[in-house]
Amino acid sequence: MLGRVRNIRLLLAAGLTADDVRALLGCLDEEVTGGPICPASARVVARRLAAVEDKIAALDVVRARLTAALSAV
Repeated sequence: MLGRVRNIRLLLAAGLTADDVRALLGCLDEEVTGGPICPASARVVARRLAAVEDKIAALDVVRARLTAALSAV
């Protein structure tokens, strides 16, 4: 039980959402760091990574627009 709680805290700290963690409940009894990742975890982490990369790309566009606006002043 303590291992599961520790794993949940690690996953949340890594940027996964509560919904992401809920999808991984079957994988959380084993250590989630330092060992092979279970297939369900890999899918969830890949989806979260894609979402983060999409947000970064959107923020890059905003940054470019703001930089251009400032340089026009």
